[in-house]
Amino acid sequence: MLHCRQHLISWLLKNVTDRVLQNALESGGVENLGWFDPLPTSDAAGFLIRLTSVHSTTYIIAVAAGVCGKYRWFRVKEFSWGDWGSDVPDELYQGDNAKVYGVLKWGEKNYGGENSTDASGGEKEKTTGLAG
Repeated sequence: MLHCRQHLISWLLKNVTDRVLQNALESGGVENLGWFDPLPTSDAAGFLIRLTSVHSTTYIIAVAAGVCGKYRWFRVKEFSWGDWGSDVPDELYQGDNAKVYGVLKWGEKNYGGENSTDASGGEKEKTTGLAG
């Protein structure tokens, strides 16, 4: 069972088999985007992680929660902030920047607007995991 951000990253380091993603995990930036229900291209709920390589290439990895504490991972090309599940009062589930993600889900006026200068999207904005 994943209890904190470090458990999530440790699980990824053990289970991600793609060498490019492993390199990004080990030497790039890792951002927990939080809990999404459902995950893109899946009926399962789980976490989305944004990896940024040392060459600034961005990848999105989904970690889907299964039965009995089993998880699986897959790459995601795009996702909707409308599926971000912020109602769990836990940092792991809310992600690394909950205030910004809340603005991306509900819009600035509906989520306080404070510290949201980096947020530019609305409820159904699509975000890509492609280089950009």
